[in-house]
Amino acid sequence: MILESIYHGDKEYAVVLTEIINTERLTKDALLALSTQTPEDIMAVQFLRADIVPGVIYLISVAQNALNAWLGEYARARSLAVELLLYASAQHQIGVAIEQVGVANLPEDLVIVVVGENRTSVRAYAESVVSHIGRERDRPFEQNEQKFRAICEHFGVPMNEIQTITEADTLEARFTALTKCIVSRVSLVAFDT
Repeated sequence: MILESIYHGDKEYAVVLTEIINTERLTKDALLALSTQTPEDIMAVQFLRADIVPGVIYLISVAQNALNAWLGEYARARSLAVELLLYASAQHQIGVAIEQVGVANLPEDLVIVVVGENRTSVRAYAESVVSHIGRERDRPFEQNEQKFRAICEHFGVPMNEIQTITEADTLEARFTALTKCIVSRVSLVAFDT
């Protein structure tokens, strides 16, 4: 479980990120019900497809951009949770975002993003959600060639774009470059609001 800080102005917010194995075989509807039963100081809970998440930097960018939109009053959605989906998908349309990055009906793996005002509460709530769903993946956000190709295809990132960022051919270097490409797309969602 990764606990990070994001900011709006001079106020600090907490975000928890983790990848979960759905051992309890919860459906999309059960996950939605779980995400709506939040304590008062939890601002948003969102589940994402694990197979198209390139890593932690991407998720922090998603959370930061969504929080900025939400608190900066240029959000497109009626909730911070849905705003997280928009930025995670790098899309402007809610329906497209849900289709592209929302979890399937019986997801095997999923990523959870929890945002709130208090680090202790956010972590405790995230741990509770994980215990209802299954268990954390031992090596979250693992990188492999198949996932690299799937993410490139999903976000429409051609190899020549990656090669403008890195000349290295290692998987780690290519994932770093891919993440930079996607983070730039995530940030562009704020425009044209």
